[in-house]
Amino acid sequence: QKWFYMVDHVVRRSLWNGLRRACGPADNPPLSLGEYEARNAASFAAFAAEVAPQPLLSRWRADPQNPLLMLLLFSIHGCSAAAVVGAHSWPYAGCAALLGLFCADAMTGLVHIALDYTPVPFADPLSRTPFELACFGFQYHHVKPDNWLTADMWYYGICRTGLSFYFPMAALHWLAWARLADFANLVLYVVLHIGMFCQVSHAAAHGRWAGSRWVKLLQRSGLWVSPAAHRLHHCELDKNFCIVNGWANPLVDRLFRTLVAHRLPPSMTPAVQREVYIARRAANAVEAPPYHGLVPGYRERLRHRQSSSRSCLARPRAGR
Repeated sequence: QKWFYMVDHVVRRSLWNGLRRACGPADNPPLSLGEYEARNAASFAAFAAEVAPQPLLSRWRADPQNPLLMLLLFSIHGCSAAAVVGAHSWPYAGCAALLGLFCADAMTGLVHIALDYTPVPFADPLSRTPFELACFGFQYHHVKPDNWLTADMWYYGICRTGLSFYFPMAALHWLAWARLADFANLVLYVVLHIGMFCQVSHAAAHGRWAGSRWVKLLQRSGLWVSPAAHRLHHCELDKNFCIVNGWANPLVDRLFRTLVAHRLPPSMTPAVQREVYIARRAANAVEAPPYHGLVPGYRERLRHRQSSSRSCLARPRAGR
């Protein structure tokens, strides 16, 4: 039952409701600033407790369907891919793997752009769709880049983020497997499995496992994105969106400048986000949890309230 609930959330609610709310007006009743702050604080506290690190065995006992589902999917998918590799030469498989790494990196960059630059609705946090929650999570990461140093990697990085993407995409790939060429199947196989674990290389770029020789080797070899390259994204917010290895950054950055940058709403441009998240953190109420300044509607209403209060103070009282 949990598996079907996960598929429903990811495929139907996330894609459909997320796109509907991103393209149309919000259907939630307006909230006062006080109501929004209280509800957002409660939602943020619950989220922080949910992703707090726990022993891996405890996570497996609490949600045994996750490792079992991963084992089942990897076994079926892996056997199909092994049969294709066995029918061709190793250079053939190697070229498919390299192209898959590039495509997986590009995919993470394109998804990163969508989640970084979709406004989070000014509404009850509990009414947000999974797509909107993902947008809040990515934009929250700009405020607190070290959150991946403490978040539970198995639950939040692999199961909640990776498995929710991999499960529906793998199902679609299985349905189309017989209709696709062997080379395309191998490329898609690499894309899906690398994409599932993309938050591992992302966390490593923020310093998690900084003392590991294997992590340093992967980063220096270019198979994982380097800390220096990803740090530039957090400083500029308009480049280096890819989080697997950075191979596709030139292509994705060009697509962002050509197709996205000039279409952004004024409250979501890279310059405004740099001001909100970096230059004026305290003034924009993003210095401490739950980071209300992430929501453009909150910032606009807060500034309107502040300007109204200043005008009232400056207005002379009647009778004077």
